[in-house]
Amino acid sequence: MADGITVKTRLQTTQIAEDGSVDRQQSESTGKGWFGDAQWVVCFSERTEERESATTTVKVGKNCLTVIRRGYVTMRQVFHPKKETKGLYTHPYGAMEMVAETERFHRSAGPEGWQVEWSYRLRLNGVEAGTFHMNLTIKPAGTE
Repeated sequence: MADGITVKTRLQTTQIAEDGSVDRQQSESTGKGWFGDAQWVVCFSERTEERESATTTVKVGKNCLTVIRRGYVTMRQVFHPKKETKGLYTHPYGAMEMVAETERFHRSAGPEGWQVEWSYRLRLNGVEAGTFHMNLTIKPAGTE
């Protein structure tokens, strides 16, 4: 794979828990991106809630996406609209089965960068964890 381009990423997460409470988080990072018509691939580093680092790779296809994390936490989850998909989330305290039911997926590209939005209902080890709304914005570095 070619070297890619240096990108700035902003990942916004909104979690709506089963009790209706809302938690919002946002992280920004610098990474590498590869962009084609059929697929985009973006790799960047994140800090976990425990302040440990993890490398995140997001593969965005025309109709689905895959999120892969490696480091303090390890996970791989495919998000495919209107489908239920299984993944595994592993951290130092053990592993949990993730089941995501993707409700929405949309990607767009323009002169200022790339964006992908998706929302899903999540179960961890069979327990409802809520609904998540994700928004990943990707821009070439130096264009802010």
